Amino acid sequence: MLVVMELGWVSVGLAGVLVLFAAGYEEVWPLAPAAAALVSGVLMLAIDRGLTRLTEIRDALRSASHLVEDPEADDEDDEDDLPAPHTVEELDFAIAQLTKEQGN
Repeated sequence: MLVVMELGWVSVGLAGVLVLFAAGYEEVWPLAPAAAALVSGVLMLAIDRGLTRLTEIRDALRSASHLVEDPEADDEDDEDDLPAPHTVEELDFAIAQLTKEQGN
């Protein structure tokens, strides 16, 4: 990202040199590359700022990741919370009760 920022400032500086060249020799043709260099420099500086912000966000999320509990760390405790399995007779009785209630 430092390279992007430096390239942006070099482009802005080049635009300034071209404007001074155009003013010193009273020529118009260096103003077109000066405008392109200025726009390029501003865009490079904007890209650098965006990348810097995204890096800061990434670093903040990485540092805050220890605050979030790992759901897979509690897998052993979840087995105790499960209800006891039913027998086949209990399931048959429950199905019979449901079909009898739906038949009424």
